[in-house]
Amino acid sequence: MFTLYSSRIDRTVLMKSRTYSGLLPGIAAISCISAVTVGYAPTAFAAPNAPSDPLCTITYPTPDDFSVQASSDAFATSVNSGSMELKLHTDSRSQTGYDQKFAVTWANITTGRNGQADTSAFVKGSENTLSIPGTVTKTGRIALVLSVTNHGTGDNYTYGDCSVEYTVP
Repeated sequence: MFTLYSSRIDRTVLMKSRTYSGLLPGIAAISCISAVTVGYAPTAFAAPNAPSDPLCTITYPTPDDFSVQASSDAFATSVNSGSMELKLHTDSRSQTGYDQKFAVTWANITTGRNGQADTSAFVKGSENTLSIPGTVTKTGRIALVLSVTNHGTGDNYTYGDCSVEYTVP
C-alpha cells in the first residue's frame, strides 16, 4: 500500500485550492508517483518559462559505463491554450550510444485531468533531442513527473527522473 506523499509544498497546494475533495484523486495520484519515483524528494515549481530555461536537469550514469555521468535537460513550452510540448536535450557523453526513453506522467491540479506520454530514440554524443508534442492538459497548474530510461547492451539499464510543476496558460 502506498502512503500519501506529504510535504509542506503539497499541503500548501491543498490549502490554496479550497476544493480539497475535488482535487484529491489527481493530487494523490501524482503524489504517490512522485513519492515512489523520487524517493520523497521535494517538488520544484515553475511558472510558464522561456523556452531556454530548463524545468530540471536529470543526471544518471551511462548504461554501458557506469563511471560516466550523462545528463538531460527537460523543457516545457506552451504551444496553444491548454497544451504544451516537452523536450529533452541529452548529452549522452558516450560515443557508443544507447536507447533512451523519455516519459511524462502529468496531472492538472486545477481540473483533475491526468495522463501520460512517452517517446524513444537512440542517443549518441552531445546533441540529442527527444520531443513529446501536443500534450493536451487544459489550462492550469500541471504537476509533472519526467523520467528517462536508458538501455545499453544486454541487461544494462539506468534511470533518472524529476518532479516539477508547470503552469499552462
